Amino acid sequence: MSPVAGGSLIERPLLEERLDDVLTRRLGVIVAEGGSGKSSLLSRWTGDRNAAWYSLTSDDESLARIARGLTDSLRLRAPGLSSEIGVILSSPQGPDAGADDRSRAAAFASRICEELDRSLTRDLVLVIDDLHELDPHGASVHLIEAFIRQAPQHLHIVVASRDELPFRVDRMRGRGQLVEISGGELAFTIEEMDALLAMHLPDHQDLSEPLRAITGGWPAVTRLMIETLGSVEPQARSSHLEAATIPEGPLFDYLATEIFEQESEDTKRVLQIVALFDRFSPELCETLGFDNARRTLDALHRRALFIERRHDPQGWLSLPAIMREFILRYVPLETEEAGRLYRSAAQWFGEGGHLVEALRALMASGDLTAVARFLTEQGSNVLSSGNIEMLLDAISGLPSDLRDASIARIEGEAWQVRGHWERALHCFDEAMDSSKQPGPGMVWRVGLIHYLRSEPDQAIKAFDRATLDGSHPVDEAILLGWKACAHWLRGEVEEGQTAVNQALQKAEAAAAPQALAIAHTAKAMLAATEGDRQANDLHYLKALDHAQRAGDILQITRIHTNRASLHMEEGAYDEALSELQTAIGLAGLSGFVIFQALGLCNRGATLHHLGRIEEAISDLKASRDLYQRTGSSAVAYPLEKLGGVFRDRGDLTQARSCYEEAILSSEEARDVQGLVPALAGMARVLLHEDASEARAFALRAMSFGPGIDHVGAINAAARVALTQDERTEAIELTERASAEARGRRDWAGLAESLEIRALALIDDDLAITLAEESIQLWEQIREPIGAQRARIAKARLVGGNEGKNLAHVAESTLRSLGARRLAAEAGALARDIDSTSDANVRVSCLGGFRVVRDGQLVPKNEWQSKKARDLLKVLIARRGRPTPRDVMLDALWPEESPDKISNRLSVALTTLRTVLDPAKELDIDDLIVTDGSTLALDLANVTVDVEVFFAAADAGTALIRSGETQSGVTKLIDAEGMYAGDFLEEDIYEDWSVPLREEARATYIRIARILADEAVVAGDHEAAIRYMLRSLERDPYDERAHLSLVAALLEVGRHGEARRRYRIYNERMEELGVESAPFPDPHLAFIQNKD
Repeated sequence: MSPVAGGSLIERPLLEERLDDVLTRRLGVIVAEGGSGKSSLLSRWTGDRNAAWYSLTSDDESLARIARGLTDSLRLRAPGLSSEIGVILSSPQGPDAGADDRSRAAAFASRICEELDRSLTRDLVLVIDDLHELDPHGASVHLIEAFIRQAPQHLHIVVASRDELPFRVDRMRGRGQLVEISGGELAFTIEEMDALLAMHLPDHQDLSEPLRAITGGWPAVTRLMIETLGSVEPQARSSHLEAATIPEGPLFDYLATEIFEQESEDTKRVLQIVALFDRFSPELCETLGFDNARRTLDALHRRALFIERRHDPQGWLSLPAIMREFILRYVPLETEEAGRLYRSAAQWFGEGGHLVEALRALMASGDLTAVARFLTEQGSNVLSSGNIEMLLDAISGLPSDLRDASIARIEGEAWQVRGHWERALHCFDEAMDSSKQPGPGMVWRVGLIHYLRSEPDQAIKAFDRATLDGSHPVDEAILLGWKACAHWLRGEVEEGQTAVNQALQKAEAAAAPQALAIAHTAKAMLAATEGDRQANDLHYLKALDHAQRAGDILQITRIHTNRASLHMEEGAYDEALSELQTAIGLAGLSGFVIFQALGLCNRGATLHHLGRIEEAISDLKASRDLYQRTGSSAVAYPLEKLGGVFRDRGDLTQARSCYEEAILSSEEARDVQGLVPALAGMARVLLHEDASEARAFALRAMSFGPGIDHVGAINAAARVALTQDERTEAIELTERASAEARGRRDWAGLAESLEIRALALIDDDLAITLAEESIQLWEQIREPIGAQRARIAKARLVGGNEGKNLAHVAESTLRSLGARRLAAEAGALARDIDSTSDANVRVSCLGGFRVVRDGQLVPKNEWQSKKARDLLKVLIARRGRPTPRDVMLDALWPEESPDKISNRLSVALTTLRTVLDPAKELDIDDLIVTDGSTLALDLANVTVDVEVFFAAADAGTALIRSGETQSGVTKLIDAEGMYAGDFLEEDIYEDWSVPLREEARATYIRIARILADEAVVAGDHEAAIRYMLRSLERDPYDERAHLSLVAALLEVGRHGEARRRYRIYNERMEELGVESAPFPDPHLAFIQNKD
């Protein structure tokens, strides 16, 4: 709330009119030095308005404190604001939350603004006073900046500070969204001087002009000068002003000294005492030995000079900041006396339950022994109050001889709550080393840190250090619950069941909701591994109930994330997305980066199932980046799922890279849950390129036995068998997969097994029936890519016009979804059925290098030389232009002398011609033209996807320019669908590949932008969102695309996602050093983004 000064505040109509403009703007800024009247002006202006006020102090460097303070202040005027943020802030923060404070600050701002946007129905002004108290580079300032940029339509923010804003607002200024008032404008005018003198010196005569000449209109100095005139006879005041001489130095300090010296000894004494404290009361002053404190403080408050009354339930008082600074600088108490008063005050604060003030007073006293004793006795309670920074500051000031195991443990818990789990681990280790027998409470915290870092071996080793003798039943139950989870991560079901049964027994006996939540979560996870869906669901429901009772944000987040996995496997994608929206939001605010990453991973997988490929890639990449930043081996999860998305899109190079990295990471961590799907995914990628290698990966995935994604592993092995024409084996495998999928309610796994079996059967009628069942099941769970893949399978089986039509439908649908590999497969099938296949040789370079000859993929083992493949790639990069032999030699063998390798080029050329035309049906120069000194690819006889892409892009653009917009858009949609990935991604570091790669990428981005704009014009915002995401994947710094994406998300009502994407936009602009544009007004979004 605003500070309330005694006496009256004069009217300042001109300045108040300026502030009225804030009601039609986003931001008001008042920058002036202390004593300029900023707070007084704002206090009067907000008096009769719907306004909230928050005054900052150095304690607000804590992100939790400032977020809680702003939320509490706003809730007084916007009671609809959720109290959930307060619960999150009072809960332990996740690992590395401190390292991610800027992101969490933006997330808090986004969450508050989103809730205000829903709840505010009229204008609300928020005053943020004393911004200069904060570190300009800290997370708290970032929160304020994000809050300003994301403020909803009805929220108007006014910031008051002694310093210029520590962030840029040029764009708001340029858009007329900023009201600025400087220190010079705050100076009193002659008319305001008259009003002020009339209020305090009713009998004054013509003092305004000389008073202003001396003070310059500076409010604080003017007020002090009037105070000095009050002690002068009325008839002598003019001559007093004329004779006044101000010595060199700060004017305020001179006048304050003069006023202070005029006060009574009692007044001076009480001011010196209360200046020691941020806030005080008459009772505190009396405790410190000042008998008439109440009467003296009341008199000072009425004079409106020294004392401000704070708006809070306790009725605390405080000194104006500029006056407190003066007293502490010029008339402080002696050090010894101040120390005694601090110690007495600490006792009074402590007895009253004001533990933070007590600790602050002890720290100021310099009595470190008393500080250590207080921390031992009350440290846990201070921690519970949320004042973590002060607690850590107090501990850091203690010498080593005053630190014991108790203080090390409290420090560890503080760092854990703060989110610095590495530091917490160090403190816990220190505490355990100095304890003969570490308690289970400390041990489970250590083990939890290792578990959340995907280090199950270290976690179990830590858990085993505790002695479980029943003396601490709650902590013992929690420890055993987490230990069960660590065994689950290692695939050790029996050991996990043993631990969780013990955990549940102890938790139920203690009736401890936190322990019960953890135990039931572990039970649910183990039930899922065993395929017991009913038990899995039941235990998660019980776990969530207990976690909510305990206010355990970690468990609530974790349960929502895990339940989403259950819904996803059953094909209940809407339910999965709902669970994940809650989980991701909670994890982002609480700093549990691991669960934020897991939530994004699961949401990405869910979006992939729904055919929303671009959004899936965005979430999965964000998940991967979070895991990589924390060094977690669980990065295998998003990598494996990214591999699947890239595989569907046709970007096989990226798919293989993701699977390889996922396998390596899972193997290092001994994480079976991540390893099995990655092995199965690699088998799928290698199906047509190297079936033998694919079979090895599939069999290894199956070897781990029943568990999560075992159905996927069996289906992968069945696909390999089918590719190798082992139909009987494929049928047997799909029957196993179908049986297990039905038991697990894995409808996607069942649908795939039916599709594969249909292709393996000899009986066409039964095969077609199974394909139709597969299509129906895919459509029932709303998985469009799977449905179209099954439709392609049916098209192969039925052939003829029906098959051709099915293939065309699949091709069109898959292209719109961005599943380019399957779309190309459907298109090729339609051409084969229609016997209209074109060139005998087709080369794919976008998203991966493949050569198709006479409709069949050339397998890897048919290429006898890697240099032959590279030769074809270089010729393609030259786009049909003749390439001199010496240039080609340098490209293929850059480190060797041309004299020694000239024959190698001839060998590579012969190999290449053999691969492209093994039957030698064509003339020698039909595919590759040579004239003795140059080589060139004949693009008339070889179809290259990147050339077809360029041709379609050029044709579509030309049509649009000629006014044939619809025909042009159709052509551009075809071109966009061809771009499965960047040109020759596997050769990204080869200089000869760079020019064409950059040209193709630039062309693709241009196409995506045009299609996004046309979709907006047509009102198809979902299509616009897809194209914008595709464009941003290739160019993550395209500001217009970012803001247009936010606007499109707002148009379709996805407000939470719009704010998340806006935060991503801010991060990209920060990386460039560019000021972000404000969050778009939903009603004007597309108009604004054309600026």
